[in-house]
Amino acid sequence: MAFLTPLEIFGLLFFTSGPGWRVWRPDDEPLSLNKDDPGCRPGTLPGALSGLNLSYPGESPLTVPMCLFRSRNMISDSIHATGRWHDCGALVAAWRSLRPSPRSLMLEVGGNIGACSMEVLLRTDARLIIFEPSFTNLYYLTRTLQAAHRHSPHLDLAHRVVVFPIGLGNESSSTELFADTANSGDSIVVGRGEPSATSTASRRHTYRSQGFVTIHPLDELMPPEADPHASTTPPGSSTAYSTAVHDRVPVHVPLMKIDVQGYECRALQGMHRLLTSRALGAIFTEVSLPHLARAGCSQQGLLDLLNRHDYQVKNPNGPRGHWSWDILARLISDNTQGGSRVPSAGV
Repeated sequence: MAFLTPLEIFGLLFFTSGPGWRVWRPDDEPLSLNKDDPGCRPGTLPGALSGLNLSYPGESPLTVPMCLFRSRNMISDSIHATGRWHDCGALVAAWRSLRPSPRSLMLEVGGNIGACSMEVLLRTDARLIIFEPSFTNLYYLTRTLQAAHRHSPHLDLAHRVVVFPIGLGNESSSTELFADTANSGDSIVVGRGEPSATSTASRRHTYRSQGFVTIHPLDELMPPEADPHASTTPPGSSTAYSTAVHDRVPVHVPLMKIDVQGYECRALQGMHRLLTSRALGAIFTEVSLPHLARAGCSQQGLLDLLNRHDYQVKNPNGPRGHWSWDILARLISDNTQGGSRVPSAGV
Protein backbone atom coordinates (compact mmCIF):
# COMPACT_ATOMS: atom_id res chain seq x y z
CA MET A 1 0.00 0.00 0.00
CA ALA A 2 1.61 3.27 -1.17
CA PHE A 3 1.06 5.50 1.85
CA LEU A 4 3.27 8.54 2.31
CA THR A 5 5.14 9.58 5.45
CA PRO A 6 2.75 9.75 8.42
CA LEU A 7 1.81 13.07 10.03
CA GLU A 8 0.43 13.88 13.46
CA ILE A 9 -3.20 15.04 13.49
CA PHE A 10 -4.52 16.26 16.84
CA GLY A 11 -2.03 14.01 18.64
CA LEU A 12 -2.63 10.87 16.56
CA LEU A 13 -0.23 9.63 13.91
CA PHE A 14 -1.85 8.92 10.52
CA PHE A 15 -0.91 8.18 6.96
CA THR A 16 -2.68 11.13 5.32
CA SER A 17 -2.64 10.14 1.66
CA GLY A 18 -2.80 7.12 -0.60
CA PRO A 19 -3.45 6.29 -4.25
CA GLY A 20 -6.06 8.83 -5.43
CA TRP A 21 -6.74 10.52 -2.10
CA ARG A 22 -5.32 12.84 0.55
CA VAL A 23 -6.75 14.42 3.68
CA TRP A 24 -8.72 17.65 3.34
CA ARG A 25 -8.64 20.71 5.61
CA PRO A 26 -10.85 23.84 5.65
CA ASP A 27 -8.08 25.94 4.04
CA ASP A 28 -8.08 23.62 1.00
CA GLU A 29 -10.28 24.01 -2.08
CA PRO A 30 -13.58 22.07 -1.77
CA LEU A 31 -13.60 18.63 -3.36
CA SER A 32 -15.10 18.31 -6.84
CA LEU A 33 -17.51 15.81 -8.34
CA ASN A 34 -15.58 15.88 -11.64
CA LYS A 35 -18.80 16.61 -13.53
CA ASP A 36 -21.37 19.39 -13.76
CA ASP A 37 -21.26 21.48 -10.60
CA PRO A 38 -24.70 21.16 -8.92
CA GLY A 39 -24.07 24.17 -6.68
CA CYS A 40 -25.62 24.82 -3.28
CA ARG A 41 -29.20 25.66 -2.38
CA PRO A 42 -29.69 29.40 -1.77
CA GLY A 43 -31.07 29.92 1.65
CA THR A 44 -32.54 31.70 4.58
CA LEU A 45 -29.42 33.14 6.22
CA PRO A 46 -29.00 36.78 5.16
CA GLY A 47 -26.57 36.97 2.28
CA ALA A 48 -25.52 33.36 2.69
CA LEU A 49 -26.37 29.79 1.92
CA SER A 50 -29.13 27.94 3.69
CA GLY A 51 -27.78 26.44 6.89
CA LEU A 52 -27.99 25.52 10.54
CA ASN A 53 -30.07 27.77 12.78
CA LEU A 54 -29.82 26.18 16.22
CA SER A 55 -31.66 27.23 19.33
CA TYR A 56 -31.62 25.12 22.51
CA PRO A 57 -32.94 26.10 25.97
CA GLY A 58 -30.25 27.84 27.99
CA GLU A 59 -27.91 28.22 24.99
CA SER A 60 -27.25 31.17 22.72
CA PRO A 61 -28.72 30.83 19.20
CA LEU A 62 -26.17 29.65 16.65
CA THR A 63 -26.21 29.98 12.88
CA VAL A 64 -23.80 28.89 10.19
CA PRO A 65 -24.15 28.46 6.41
CA MET A 66 -24.24 25.02 4.83
CA CYS A 67 -24.05 23.79 1.26
CA LEU A 68 -27.27 21.83 0.74
CA PHE A 69 -28.67 19.81 -2.15
CA ARG A 70 -30.69 21.90 -4.60
CA SER A 71 -32.75 18.84 -5.49
CA ARG A 72 -35.07 16.99 -3.14
CA ASN A 73 -33.07 15.34 -0.38
CA MET A 74 -34.26 14.46 3.11
CA ILE A 75 -31.43 15.91 5.21
CA SER A 76 -31.00 19.08 3.14
CA ASP A 77 -34.77 19.65 3.06
CA SER A 78 -34.97 19.39 6.85
CA ILE A 79 -32.08 21.81 7.43
CA HIS A 80 -33.50 24.29 4.91
CA ALA A 81 -36.96 24.16 6.51
CA THR A 82 -36.12 23.90 10.24
CA GLY A 83 -32.48 24.92 10.57
CA ARG A 84 -31.30 21.55 11.82
CA TRP A 85 -31.25 17.80 11.32
CA HIS A 86 -33.28 16.49 14.24
CA ASP A 87 -30.99 13.61 15.24
CA CYS A 88 -27.78 15.57 15.81
CA GLY A 89 -28.57 16.87 19.28
CA ALA A 90 -28.17 13.33 20.63
CA LEU A 91 -24.54 13.19 19.51
CA VAL A 92 -23.78 16.47 21.31
CA ALA A 93 -25.57 15.14 24.41
CA ALA A 94 -23.46 11.97 24.30
CA TRP A 95 -20.26 14.02 23.99
CA ARG A 96 -21.18 16.25 26.90
CA SER A 97 -22.14 13.28 29.09
CA LEU A 98 -18.54 12.07 28.85
CA ARG A 99 -17.25 15.38 30.30
CA PRO A 100 -14.26 15.58 27.94
CA SER A 101 -11.26 17.81 28.50
CA PRO A 102 -11.14 21.06 26.48
CA ARG A 103 -10.40 20.63 22.76
CA SER A 104 -10.66 16.84 22.99
CA LEU A 105 -10.91 14.71 19.85
CA MET A 106 -13.95 13.02 18.34
CA LEU A 107 -13.68 10.53 15.46
CA GLU A 108 -16.66 10.58 13.10
CA VAL A 109 -16.95 7.53 10.87
CA GLY A 110 -19.57 8.56 8.30
CA GLY A 111 -19.76 12.34 8.09
CA ASN A 112 -22.40 12.56 5.36
CA ILE A 113 -22.95 16.22 4.32
CA GLY A 114 -21.89 17.52 7.74
CA ALA A 115 -25.12 18.27 9.61
CA CYS A 116 -23.96 16.57 12.82
CA SER A 117 -20.33 17.55 12.24
CA MET A 118 -21.31 21.22 12.14
CA GLU A 119 -23.59 20.96 15.18
CA VAL A 120 -20.73 19.40 17.16
CA LEU A 121 -18.34 22.13 15.99
CA LEU A 122 -20.87 24.86 16.86
CA ARG A 123 -22.04 23.56 20.24
CA THR A 124 -18.81 22.08 21.64
CA ASP A 125 -15.09 22.81 21.46
CA ALA A 126 -14.36 19.30 20.14
CA ARG A 127 -11.87 18.65 17.37
CA LEU A 128 -13.05 16.31 14.63
CA ILE A 129 -11.47 13.76 12.34
CA ILE A 130 -14.16 12.83 9.79
CA PHE A 131 -14.17 9.79 7.50
CA GLU A 132 -16.56 10.02 4.52
CA PRO A 133 -16.11 8.08 1.25
CA SER A 134 -19.02 9.37 -0.86
CA PHE A 135 -17.89 11.79 -3.58
CA THR A 136 -21.33 13.42 -3.52
CA ASN A 137 -21.39 13.87 0.25
CA LEU A 138 -17.80 15.15 0.20
CA TYR A 139 -18.80 17.82 -2.35
CA TYR A 140 -21.34 19.25 0.13
CA LEU A 141 -19.35 18.51 3.30
CA THR A 142 -16.19 20.32 2.18
CA ARG A 143 -18.15 23.32 0.86
CA THR A 144 -20.02 23.52 4.16
CA LEU A 145 -16.82 23.43 6.19
CA GLN A 146 -15.17 26.04 3.98
CA ALA A 147 -18.24 28.33 4.12
CA ALA A 148 -18.39 27.98 7.91
CA HIS A 149 -14.65 28.63 8.14
CA ARG A 150 -15.09 31.92 6.26
CA HIS A 151 -18.41 32.92 7.87
CA SER A 152 -17.42 32.11 11.47
CA PRO A 153 -13.64 32.50 11.94
CA HIS A 154 -14.10 32.38 15.71
CA LEU A 155 -14.84 28.64 15.36
CA ASP A 156 -11.18 28.13 14.39
CA LEU A 157 -12.12 25.29 12.04
CA ALA A 158 -8.70 25.29 10.40
CA HIS A 159 -7.34 23.87 13.65
CA ARG A 160 -10.34 21.74 14.61
CA VAL A 161 -11.35 19.54 11.69
CA VAL A 162 -9.72 17.21 9.16
CA VAL A 163 -11.58 15.10 6.57
CA PHE A 164 -10.38 11.74 5.28
CA PRO A 165 -12.15 11.24 1.90
CA ILE A 166 -12.27 7.47 2.42
CA GLY A 167 -14.36 4.90 4.28
CA LEU A 168 -13.31 2.54 7.07
CA GLY A 169 -13.68 -1.23 6.86
CA ASN A 170 -11.84 -4.47 7.61
CA GLU A 171 -9.79 -4.58 4.40
CA SER A 172 -8.35 -2.19 1.85
CA SER A 173 -10.47 -2.16 -1.27
CA SER A 174 -12.21 -0.18 -3.97
CA THR A 175 -15.86 -0.88 -3.20
CA GLU A 176 -19.13 0.22 -4.82
CA LEU A 177 -21.26 2.70 -2.92
CA PHE A 178 -25.03 3.11 -3.40
CA ALA A 179 -27.19 5.98 -2.13
CA ASP A 180 -30.91 6.56 -1.85
CA THR A 181 -31.70 9.21 -4.45
CA ALA A 182 -33.85 11.11 -1.93
CA ASN A 183 -31.69 10.62 1.18
CA SER A 184 -27.93 11.09 1.13
CA GLY A 185 -27.83 9.69 4.67
CA ASP A 186 -28.80 6.28 3.31
CA SER A 187 -25.45 5.52 1.63
CA ILE A 188 -24.55 1.84 1.56
CA VAL A 189 -21.18 0.23 0.90
CA VAL A 190 -21.73 -3.12 -0.82
CA GLY A 191 -18.74 -5.34 -0.10
CA ARG A 192 -17.67 -8.53 -1.79
CA GLY A 193 -20.28 -11.28 -1.58
CA GLU A 194 -22.89 -9.04 0.05
CA PRO A 195 -26.50 -8.64 -1.14
CA SER A 196 -27.47 -5.53 -3.05
CA ALA A 197 -28.51 -2.29 -1.36
CA THR A 198 -32.16 -2.96 -2.16
CA SER A 199 -32.22 -6.02 0.14
CA THR A 200 -32.60 -3.81 3.24
CA ALA A 201 -35.75 -2.48 4.90
CA SER A 202 -35.30 0.56 2.65
CA ARG A 203 -35.85 -1.48 -0.50
CA ARG A 204 -38.90 0.63 -1.28
CA HIS A 205 -36.46 3.46 -1.98
CA THR A 206 -34.50 4.04 -5.16
CA TYR A 207 -30.77 3.40 -4.92
CA ARG A 208 -28.23 4.64 -7.42
CA SER A 209 -24.57 3.71 -7.69
CA GLN A 210 -22.19 6.46 -6.60
CA GLY A 211 -19.25 4.66 -8.15
CA PHE A 212 -16.38 2.96 -6.40
CA VAL A 213 -14.96 4.42 -3.19
CA THR A 214 -11.76 3.77 -1.25
CA ILE A 215 -11.96 1.72 1.94
CA HIS A 216 -9.11 1.15 4.42
CA PRO A 217 -8.88 -0.41 7.90
CA LEU A 218 -8.02 2.21 10.50
CA ASP A 219 -5.21 -0.15 11.57
CA GLU A 220 -3.49 0.47 8.23
CA LEU A 221 -3.86 4.25 8.48
CA MET A 222 -2.19 4.43 11.92
CA PRO A 223 1.45 3.33 11.60
CA PRO A 224 2.56 0.97 14.37
CA GLU A 225 5.69 0.89 16.41
CA ALA A 226 7.35 -2.40 15.57
CA ASP A 227 8.76 -5.17 17.75
CA PRO A 228 11.39 -6.96 15.64
CA HIS A 229 11.15 -10.12 17.74
CA ALA A 230 7.52 -11.08 17.03
CA SER A 231 4.89 -11.42 14.32
CA THR A 232 1.15 -10.89 14.52
CA THR A 233 -1.97 -10.20 12.48
CA PRO A 234 -4.66 -8.03 14.13
CA PRO A 235 -8.02 -9.88 14.26
CA GLY A 236 -10.43 -8.85 11.51
CA SER A 237 -7.71 -7.32 9.34
CA SER A 238 -6.94 -8.53 5.85
CA THR A 239 -3.34 -7.36 6.14
CA ALA A 240 -0.71 -9.68 7.60
CA TYR A 241 1.57 -7.50 9.70
CA SER A 242 5.22 -8.58 9.58
CA THR A 243 5.89 -7.37 13.11
CA ALA A 244 4.00 -7.17 16.38
CA VAL A 245 2.74 -3.70 17.20
CA HIS A 246 2.96 -1.75 20.40
CA ASP A 247 -0.52 -0.25 20.44
CA ARG A 248 0.26 3.19 21.79
CA VAL A 249 -2.18 6.00 21.10
CA PRO A 250 -0.70 9.21 22.52
CA VAL A 251 -3.96 11.05 23.28
CA HIS A 252 -7.27 10.12 24.85
CA VAL A 253 -10.18 10.07 22.40
CA PRO A 254 -13.40 10.47 24.41
CA LEU A 255 -15.82 9.46 21.64
CA MET A 256 -16.10 7.88 18.22
CA LYS A 257 -19.34 8.09 16.25
CA ILE A 258 -20.08 5.39 13.65
CA ASP A 259 -23.01 5.62 11.23
CA VAL A 260 -22.25 3.63 8.09
CA GLN A 261 -25.50 1.84 7.27
CA GLY A 262 -24.61 -1.71 8.32
CA TYR A 263 -20.85 -1.49 7.79
CA GLU A 264 -20.32 -0.87 11.52
CA CYS A 265 -19.03 -4.39 12.24
CA ARG A 266 -16.49 -4.23 9.42
CA ALA A 267 -15.30 -0.78 10.50
CA LEU A 268 -14.78 -2.04 14.06
CA GLN A 269 -12.96 -5.15 12.86
CA GLY A 270 -10.47 -2.92 11.08
CA MET A 271 -9.58 -0.81 14.15
CA HIS A 272 -8.33 -3.51 16.50
CA ARG A 273 -5.31 -1.46 17.56
CA LEU A 274 -7.33 1.61 18.54
CA LEU A 275 -9.91 -0.47 20.41
CA THR A 276 -7.25 -2.34 22.40
CA SER A 277 -5.24 0.81 23.15
CA ARG A 278 -7.72 1.84 25.89
CA ALA A 279 -7.49 5.37 24.48
CA LEU A 280 -11.06 5.41 23.11
CA GLY A 281 -13.52 6.17 25.88
CA ALA A 282 -16.86 5.53 24.19
CA ILE A 283 -18.51 4.60 20.89
CA PHE A 284 -21.78 6.12 19.68
CA THR A 285 -23.04 3.84 16.93
CA GLU A 286 -26.14 3.11 14.94
CA VAL A 287 -27.83 -0.28 15.22
CA SER A 288 -29.76 -0.87 12.00
CA LEU A 289 -31.09 -4.42 11.94
CA PRO A 290 -31.65 -4.83 8.18
CA HIS A 291 -28.50 -2.96 7.20
CA LEU A 292 -26.39 -5.08 9.59
CA ALA A 293 -27.97 -8.27 8.23
CA ARG A 294 -27.27 -7.25 4.64
CA ALA A 295 -23.61 -6.71 5.51
CA GLY A 296 -23.31 -10.11 7.19
CA CYS A 297 -23.60 -8.96 10.80
CA SER A 298 -26.37 -8.54 13.40
CA GLN A 299 -27.23 -6.66 16.57
CA GLN A 300 -25.68 -9.45 18.62
CA GLY A 301 -22.61 -9.52 16.40
CA LEU A 302 -22.12 -5.79 16.87
CA LEU A 303 -22.57 -6.06 20.64
CA ASP A 304 -20.13 -8.99 20.78
CA LEU A 305 -17.49 -6.91 18.99
CA LEU A 306 -17.96 -4.09 21.49
CA ASN A 307 -17.96 -6.41 24.50
CA ARG A 308 -14.83 -8.18 23.28
CA HIS A 309 -12.99 -4.90 23.65
CA ASP A 310 -14.56 -4.12 27.06
CA TYR A 311 -17.18 -1.67 25.84
CA GLN A 312 -20.43 -1.96 27.75
CA VAL A 313 -23.90 -0.98 26.52
CA LYS A 314 -26.44 -0.56 29.30
CA ASN A 315 -29.54 -0.41 27.08
CA PRO A 316 -28.85 -2.20 23.77
CA ASN A 317 -32.43 -2.42 22.47
CA GLY A 318 -34.37 0.23 20.61
CA PRO A 319 -38.02 1.17 21.04
CA ARG A 320 -40.53 -1.58 20.31
CA GLY A 321 -40.99 -2.05 16.59
CA HIS A 322 -38.02 0.11 15.56
CA TRP A 323 -35.45 -1.30 13.16
CA SER A 324 -32.85 1.44 13.66
CA TRP A 325 -31.58 3.22 16.77
CA ASP A 326 -28.34 4.36 18.40
CA ILE A 327 -26.40 3.08 21.39
CA LEU A 328 -23.64 4.55 23.53
CA ALA A 329 -20.99 1.99 24.49
CA ARG A 330 -18.54 3.00 27.22
CA LEU A 331 -15.17 1.50 28.02
CA ILE A 332 -15.54 -0.44 31.27
CA SER A 333 -12.04 0.47 32.44
CA ASP A 334 -13.03 4.15 32.39
CA ASN A 335 -14.92 3.51 35.65
CA THR A 336 -18.28 4.26 34.07
CA GLN A 337 -21.63 2.74 34.86
CA GLY A 338 -22.06 1.52 31.31
CA GLY A 339 -23.50 3.21 28.30
CA SER A 340 -27.06 4.19 27.68
CA ARG A 341 -29.16 4.30 24.57
CA VAL A 342 -29.75 7.76 23.16
CA PRO A 343 -32.10 8.96 20.42
CA SER A 344 -31.09 8.13 16.87
CA ALA A 345 -28.52 10.35 15.13
CA GLY A 346 -28.70 9.38 11.50
CA VAL A 347 -26.15 11.74 9.96
